Amino acid sequence: MTAPMRRLLLLLLLPVIALMAEPAPVLAQDPPPRIPHVVVDVRGSMPKFSQEQQLADSRGLFLAELPGRGLGGDIGLHFYLFKWGAMTLGLGGQLTLARAATKDVVSNGAAWFIAALVSNYGDVEYIEGLSPITGKAGRSLYTVSAYAGVTEFRLPDPSLPTAVGKPMTIKKADQTANAIWVTAEIGNGPEGRRVILSAQGDYVTVISDGAAGVVRVASIYAPNGNPPDTPKYAYKLAFMEALTAHAASLLRLEETTVLAGDYNIIP
Repeated sequence: MTAPMRRLLLLLLLPVIALMAEPAPVLAQDPPPRIPHVVVDVRGSMPKFSQEQQLADSRGLFLAELPGRGLGGDIGLHFYLFKWGAMTLGLGGQLTLARAATKDVVSNGAAWFIAALVSNYGDVEYIEGLSPITGKAGRSLYTVSAYAGVTEFRLPDPSLPTAVGKPMTIKKADQTANAIWVTAEIGNGPEGRRVILSAQGDYVTVISDGAAGVVRVASIYAPNGNPPDTPKYAYKLAFMEALTAHAASLLRLEETTVLAGDYNIIP
């Protein structure tokens, strides 16, 4: 066989040899690891809440009442139970929590001083719902929407320990013409009247002195224990022990109580 014939035969056989050879997969990179069936994702965050007048107006707040930069985090839980070809199908959820603080400041003409600091936003509540709405004692700020119609906001019992001495502000948050009536769960309302908030941003701040609750007053005249080496002194000690036990039982009632009088402390 001549040399040209051998070269021609080799050229004809090369494609046949290539087709008969078993192909081997070639990967550009290592395959990814298998996704676990359960994945928990925990991350921290430092959100910066918007300081825009439009946002403040939509919530019935002053611009200074919007929170600034805060701290937060989110946690996710995901289940990957099904695999279909190159795809892995899963189901899960994610919870994101964040909080920030606002400060009320006052100026004396030379410098600014912090007058109040709100960092617990569990103390602030936004409400939009069917009338009437009853507030909870201990909240410092309610922003109320009357979008659904005229809304009655009832103040809680003023004699509750969590209500006495703590200011509460109720502010109209929406832009509708529907009014918010601030009344009371007991009585007609603050100072015996109904307060009407008719325009967005209208607000009223109330405070309870506890006068609507029970006030217990006792006038005590403790026995004289003189002289100390007589049964009169032992009687006085027994009286004071009984008074202490009774005062402890009154404390458990969480009612305003005054125990005044002449205690004859010496001896």
